[in-house]
Amino acid sequence: MVDEFNPKLTIVVPVALMSGRLQNLEKWVSKISHEIKVLLMHDIKDTKTGPELEALVARFKSKNIQLIQKRFGSTGAARNAGLELTNSRWVGFWDSDDLPILPSYLEMIDSAEKKYSDIAIGGFTKVDDRSLNIVGKQKFGASKQENLSLICANPGIWRFAFKTVALKDIRFPNLRIGEEQVFIEMLNLVTAKVYFSQKEVYEYFVGSFHHTSKKKKAIADITKAMRISWELINLDRSENVNYKINFFVRQALSATKNGNSKTK
Repeated sequence: MVDEFNPKLTIVVPVALMSGRLQNLEKWVSKISHEIKVLLMHDIKDTKTGPELEALVARFKSKNIQLIQKRFGSTGAARNAGLELTNSRWVGFWDSDDLPILPSYLEMIDSAEKKYSDIAIGGFTKVDDRSLNIVGKQKFGASKQENLSLICANPGIWRFAFKTVALKDIRFPNLRIGEEQVFIEMLNLVTAKVYFSQKEVYEYFVGSFHHTSKKKKAIADITKAMRISWELINLDRSENVNYKINFFVRQALSATKNGNSKTK
């Protein structure tokens, strides 16, 4: 169980089938401060990843880093389990093979608090995980409408931060892929209090064969995610609905063109 230590920020990290590939995770975990708690949510699918995670946690000997090992069955379920264990003011959801830019991410949260925002979103750099070359970037500007349009194109939840109380009625669907898109639709970003950081807060690694979006079994969940998204649209009578339709169309086109949505 998570202890009574009450950090400012909890980072929930789903981990599965990552044996031999925990280098990026170890890099940023080694830099966390006392105000951050890390929940490593290991979805047990092999015999090697668990011992490597246990060794990583043992090396740091910190109550801020906790390993929860269970057969969650999906990224969505692992994130929900971590969210249930969160007792901090803010929460974020990072991937185990990426590199967050910690100072910029924390600065984004500080700025969001000053603006009384419930959600903070920053820019990111896209990195090829074989060559380590930068293959793309996204930064936000001053226009909320334009920024929301950028999120339609690249909805990665890893560059979001949330006030935990703002998520009291929101959970991820139990899916291996596409769960981020459904979650983002439920946030009602058009009317939500959102702070956009003009800095890059995350390095997102692409190109690996091991990404969930490359696995045929997980791709079947895209259809389920689209069905849930369409149900949310049909139930919405607020000013968020047009954005949800645009978001849905962009993700459907991406899935049709690439065989996956904009997630790992």
